[in-house]
Amino acid sequence: NARMHYKDDTGDHYIALTDLTKKLTDNKDKLNASDFPSTADKFTAADTALIPQGYHLVADPNDGSKLEVSIVNSDHGDYGINEPNDTAAFGVTSKYYFDGDIIQYELSNKEDLTVTYVDTDNNNQVVGTPETIQGQANQTGTYTVTVPTNYVLVTGQPSTVDYTITPGNGDNITIKLGHEHTTALVNTKRTFTYTGLPDNKKVTTPAQTVTWTTDTDKVTGVITYTPSGDYAEVTVPTVAGYTPDKQTVPVGTNTATPNKPGDNTVTVN
Repeated sequence: NARMHYKDDTGDHYIALTDLTKKLTDNKDKLNASDFPSTADKFTAADTALIPQGYHLVADPNDGSKLEVSIVNSDHGDYGINEPNDTAAFGVTSKYYFDGDIIQYELSNKEDLTVTYVDTDNNNQVVGTPETIQGQANQTGTYTVTVPTNYVLVTGQPSTVDYTITPGNGDNITIKLGHEHTTALVNTKRTFTYTGLPDNKKVTTPAQTVTWTTDTDKVTGVITYTPSGDYAEVTVPTVAGYTPDKQTVPVGTNTATPNKPGDNTVTVN
């Protein structure tokens, strides 16, 4: 036999699907799952019309593309000594105990939608475990976003989302996240040292300072140092009677780096 099953406030209810009744010869015929509808569109119009208003066929929790189907054992007890009343199974040749067992489809007036958080800074990888909101079809509500630690909502992503629960996946909600960043400032210096001059001819050049902005990605822990600019070119002072090993100190180029920058010294001989 075959039937549909649902529950409401008054208890369990069953709807017979007489057109799906199968007659099998023991030890000869096999009980095939393919003999029964696996999706809602494979039911006849007459069987579909038996579904109470507001209810729908329930999907298999392990394979959403198929319906949830179970086999319910008959309740007439054992057949005799050493003949227990076991439960039929798909893909098995019919046995004496298959008699009276029931192919059962589940009905529900509940629908659900899935809320998924994605990391837009990491190719929309899922963050955490998706949440399920369950309710009746056409039920409305407002979902309040809980931003995970070290993340922020991306521009345009509201902190509350209105929803209407509908059959299928068209009502699912995607929350878009970005990485939280913190910034700080670090200074470095380029100093100049002149050698080979007597004390009465000493020269100096003021130290040069560059400010770096540190950006820390709180999800990955990666720190990026970005400079405010380069060290400017310096003309070496002229000292009568002495020739320096370089006439100018060239521009000191600074570029963004994941490595913490340090001070440096230029020596002119």
